[in-house]
Amino acid sequence: MKKKLMSEGVYPSNSILLRFMKTTRFLFLLGILNVCAFNAYSQNARVTMNHTNTPLRIILNDIESQTSYLFVIINSQVDTQKAYSINVESKPVSAVLDKLFEGENINYKMQGNHIVLSRESQQNKPKGKRTLTGYIKDYSGEPLVGASIHVKGTQQGTVTDLNGYFHIEGDYDENTVLSIRYVGMESKDIAIADKNSFDIILADGTQQLDDVVVVGYGTQKKINLSGAVEAVSGTVLENRSVNNVGTMLQGLVPNLNISLDGGQINHTPSFNIRGATTITNGGAPLILVDGIPMEEAEFSRMNSADIESISVLKDASSAAIYGARAAFGVILVTTKKGKDGKVKFTFNNTVNVRTLGRMPEVVKDPYIQASYKDIMGAPWYDLYTEEELEYARQRSLDPSLSPVMIDPTDPNRYTYLGATDWFHELYNDTGLSHSHSIGMSGATEKTSYYLGGEYFGESGMLKYNTDQYNRYNLRSNVTYQVTD
Repeated sequence: MKKKLMSEGVYPSNSILLRFMKTTRFLFLLGILNVCAFNAYSQNARVTMNHTNTPLRIILNDIESQTSYLFVIINSQVDTQKAYSINVESKPVSAVLDKLFEGENINYKMQGNHIVLSRESQQNKPKGKRTLTGYIKDYSGEPLVGASIHVKGTQQGTVTDLNGYFHIEGDYDENTVLSIRYVGMESKDIAIADKNSFDIILADGTQQLDDVVVVGYGTQKKINLSGAVEAVSGTVLENRSVNNVGTMLQGLVPNLNISLDGGQINHTPSFNIRGATTITNGGAPLILVDGIPMEEAEFSRMNSADIESISVLKDASSAAIYGARAAFGVILVTTKKGKDGKVKFTFNNTVNVRTLGRMPEVVKDPYIQASYKDIMGAPWYDLYTEEELEYARQRSLDPSLSPVMIDPTDPNRYTYLGATDWFHELYNDTGLSHSHSIGMSGATEKTSYYLGGEYFGESGMLKYNTDQYNRYNLRSNVTYQVTD
């Protein structure tokens, strides 16, 4: 009985399962044939056109209307307004594009039913990955330990080890410049060109060692100091056009870290010397202006034209002078005083124009925008009908058409097919800042005086709720010697 059951079959040929398997196999084969047919159509699609001095965007729209392809432009370097001339009859799309872009640095790539256009700019050509190594020493051949190496124009940098050796990796080209600095030595800038290994010798900075720095209990020459002190002259600050003194010091003093955590015009930068100094990530240095403690905000709002010099005390010796408040370093600011001679007037005026950088390129073509939305919404949403997409295509060819299309079945409904660059609507193209300062100084046998004033104005980049910053500074410094 058991044998007879097996011979008759547990799975008869007309079972539901067998019919399901046959149907699935048929649909799978049909899908493969459809894909093959689509690919064959895409590869064999031919176009006929005759254009003379016609903008590229119209030619591309013509190709799209005759095929199932959709063009995608990677960056704004492909000028779709440039005029081209082409006359072809029943040619493959690839042959048409080869002829159209012959002699130009425009690349195209066919991906499914999309054709991606891009142009490789020589100026924006990606930098190559390179490893730079070398030794830094003085004229006697002794290695310089802790010399700083900074890649100009970037935040990359390193320091030399006990043998004066350094190693740094990054994307560099032949125009990359290394800035070498060491306390007591002349700074040096080196263009790497095609070299990856360097043997650098720094000269003694005798001129820097003669600089006079403020150390709390008086002034000394750098050559006589054993502590870590860095001085910045007021003439250096005069050549920096920014809206506060704190930002001016960026990059001038080694180990002085200045951070801006916000984009407001009146934002106050934070200061940190030698990085994280405690388990709580360090603290702010003590700031003294002519011996008077000041907050970071007050210091940042000073008129840079009133500053004679700035000294930064970076090691523990500053705590021996100023106590526990100097645990995170000291910034000493000395303002200008009157000098011997007749009355002297100075005037300084700067005007700066700012623009927005790294702004996204907004798609403004109505047809491209509508078709992309329609593709991204499928299959859950049917955002545009064929009539609406066709109207968007016509409006791309003729921008004078109305961006509003009335629904032919319902006059109370409409579709908006315009394209607005909202970044352009929100931001101004440029921002303006200007500074005007005047100073009067002089001295006699017993009296010296200095009077300085400044007006600084800066406008924000937003078109709406615009921020406007106005700052007024007035500083006087008078010294009178009563007796000898």
